[in-house]
Amino acid sequence: MHYRSLADLSHSIVRNMHRLPSDIDLIVGIPRSGILAGITVALLKNIRFTDLDSLIEGRLSGVGSTKMHAGLVDRIADVRHALVIDDSLNRGFAMQEAKERLAELRGAMKLTFAVVYAVPDAGDEIDFFFEAIPLPRLFEWNFSHHSYLSRSCVIMDAVICETIERTDQNEADYRHRLLNAAPVYQFTAPIGCLITRRAERYRPETEAWLRGAGIQYDRLVMHDGAHSLGVGENDAFVGFTAEIYKSSKSILLIESNFGRSKRIAFLSGKPVLSVDEHKIVQPDCFAFITAKQKVVNALVNAEIGHSPLVNRQAFRRKVRRIFPSALFRFAKGVIAYRSRKASR
Repeated sequence: MHYRSLADLSHSIVRNMHRLPSDIDLIVGIPRSGILAGITVALLKNIRFTDLDSLIEGRLSGVGSTKMHAGLVDRIADVRHALVIDDSLNRGFAMQEAKERLAELRGAMKLTFAVVYAVPDAGDEIDFFFEAIPLPRLFEWNFSHHSYLSRSCVIMDAVICETIERTDQNEADYRHRLLNAAPVYQFTAPIGCLITRRAERYRPETEAWLRGAGIQYDRLVMHDGAHSLGVGENDAFVGFTAEIYKSSKSILLIESNFGRSKRIAFLSGKPVLSVDEHKIVQPDCFAFITAKQKVVNALVNAEIGHSPLVNRQAFRRKVRRIFPSALFRFAKGVIAYRSRKASR
């Protein structure tokens, strides 16, 4: 699993700014994630920015007084060269849609299409990319909304909601605080397995909170001891978590603490994402358990990574990217002609 943080995004853009055409006078962000990348480029180059919808409607975004200079364009009609940018490219659907929507503007201005992160086999869908990253991959700005979550374990405490410590023997107060825990990250995609340090007897309060927060999940694993594990009982929680993760079919675990992430990765032989550091901790590549787990997860990674070996659409994209567009269209025409002829 490859991961890039917001800091990585900024660094990738800064390192490659010199490769962009020098005559670009407008940055256009493709909603939503492309707006993040577009604003970063526009600020660094000190040129105008707008989003895709606003460009089509003929509007530019505002500009602060400290950024004003003589070279800034004032109207869409003044734009000579626009850079249309998204955060990443995989299947290419968003970029293709952007091209179709901007088709009428091609005569009025030059359009260059770019992404920050592209798959290594990206073809003529884009003119420029900052960095090539193979699949599977996650970003800081989409990990809590990604379909990969269905194949992941997520620690509930300090990731989905605040960790609730039981500081006294007041059972009613503790249950009340469990029901009113503050959320941390907003997860919108279904999660394969939730793991919490809370004791099993607090399942009703925990499930009630998850329902109220709109968290979707397949399984909720709670500590089977008499009491919830406190933050001072990390050894027990790490062992408990690693065993669940190791025995599951999940390919990623999301944890808050970087130190615990390293220990869980070592014990489970699987990667762990630490949201405190926004880094993926990889297990010891020489450990037997790691080698075994890689074999077990090979098919899962191929499936969620849209490998051409197991995904028909990915196979077609691979062929389209390898062969020139004209040859690909010719091959499709031949296949269609033979199909019509055979059906007569």
